[in-house]
Amino acid sequence: MGLRLLALQAVVLLIIAAASEIAFRAGLSRRANTDEPSRGQITTIQAATLGLLGLMLGFSLSMAEGRYTTRKAVIIDEANAIGTTYLRAQFLPDEIRDQSRVLLRSYVDARREYQDAGGDEQRVYAATKRGTELQAQIWALATKVARESPSSESMKLYVTSLNEMIDLEAARFAAGHTRTPTTILVLLVLVAVIATGVTGFACGLTGHRALLAVHVVPALIGLACAIVIDLDHPKVGIIRADDAAMRRLQQSMANEAP
Repeated sequence: MGLRLLALQAVVLLIIAAASEIAFRAGLSRRANTDEPSRGQITTIQAATLGLLGLMLGFSLSMAEGRYTTRKAVIIDEANAIGTTYLRAQFLPDEIRDQSRVLLRSYVDARREYQDAGGDEQRVYAATKRGTELQAQIWALATKVARESPSSESMKLYVTSLNEMIDLEAARFAAGHTRTPTTILVLLVLVAVIATGVTGFACGLTGHRALLAVHVVPALIGLACAIVIDLDHPKVGIIRADDAAMRRLQQSMANEAP
């Protein structure tokens, strides 16, 4: 896991927890000088901020979860497209077929390396570059055969699946780099700080440290914010889209290779 991401999540948790504790102590100090109408206003503000926080958390988690689901689906689609291309390569002339299938096996290795690279930018760049080079070589072989047999239906099927394979590589890259707007994340944390702060202040006015309201709820809110941030960083976060489909394809190809 990326240390910078972990540090960011820890800072968010600490800020939210600190807001609740500081506000609680402020409420204690103001308890004797706060009349009932003021307490009622604080309760109203507390309900409003918690309601707004609930809406924002739901919205942010929904966005992040949707992108996570998309990333998983794209990986499966990409593995299926590569597998289909590998099978349809049997339609090619013998020499081109063997070359293409070797290149496709290497391409799967490159895509697996892209996944395993995580947040290592040098490894990600190297794997992406290798994949692009292999795409060009595979496409060049397909172009050569297509020119020799332009009316071949089997060749058209092969080119279609190959084109889909290349498109899905780009789609996977885009899915992995789509982020929640920074403005939304900052606003989410700000509302969380205000909501937990108002709750802590309200508890302070009662003179009792309610464990659930002052500590447990802020911790849960902080964890929810941390999960949103984690889902927004698929290469270095704890929650990552599994590439089991690509691993199975790699193993299947390895077992079939001479």
